[in-house]
Amino acid sequence: MTAIITIADKFRNIFQRFSRFGTWFLENQRRNLIAIFSLFILIAFSTTVMVNITPRPSNLPSTELNTPVSFGTLNKTASLTKSVFNKNNGVLELHYTISGSAVSDQDLVDISKIKFTAMTDHGGSQVTGRVVPTSNNTVVVQFKNLSHNFNAVTLTAHDKSINTATVEAPSSIVADSSSAKKTNANSNTASGKFIINRDKVSKSNTLTFASQKELEVSESDAKISAQQTLISKNMNAVAEYQKAIWCTNRTQSKQ
Repeated sequence: MTAIITIADKFRNIFQRFSRFGTWFLENQRRNLIAIFSLFILIAFSTTVMVNITPRPSNLPSTELNTPVSFGTLNKTASLTKSVFNKNNGVLELHYTISGSAVSDQDLVDISKIKFTAMTDHGGSQVTGRVVPTSNNTVVVQFKNLSHNFNAVTLTAHDKSINTATVEAPSSIVADSSSAKKTNANSNTASGKFIINRDKVSKSNTLTFASQKELEVSESDAKISAQQTLISKNMNAVAEYQKAIWCTNRTQSKQ
């Protein structure tokens, strides 16, 4: 019985408090409604600011580094070898190797026949870009004033070379008509598309919008370093091979 009375007293206290709150709210109804309305406005404003300022994970698939992507009709491929971004100045640097066959390091490609087009997702209104040839088979695509909160950059490689295999001389009016249709069909050549996801690029606080000469020197140094590494590995392989031959000959001489 005592327990029932205690529970009833608790409910009575809660009801009395709720009644006092209701009375207070009605007495200060105008001020309270303004406070509630202001709170909703503040929440909406904060949410909008957070959505626009806070970086969101990019949900676009990113093209992997060193993956050859075919474009054009002359068996050309382009590979993204390096991507670096400096969020402080909005500079994005994309390094590409162009190839006309399977062995890209030995190809001599006419870079002037290669065209790149770009589209940014949340890149900002001030972003600009340029394509800088750095050797006979490499180019660097640079962007500046890119928003630090950009979602992705889509870059497409186009081959401006003429494929002579598709050029035909019609011998009649009928052939001329069919050739025109064929030319229109072949005009939509394959393009190499690259998606550079913000979450996948390397970050650098020292990257600047470098000049063509600086980029050419950097590319040359990188190729020299790669060749030196290859030579060193080959020399080590030769040394190991000679050592194996010496050990084999010594074993046979003992027998």
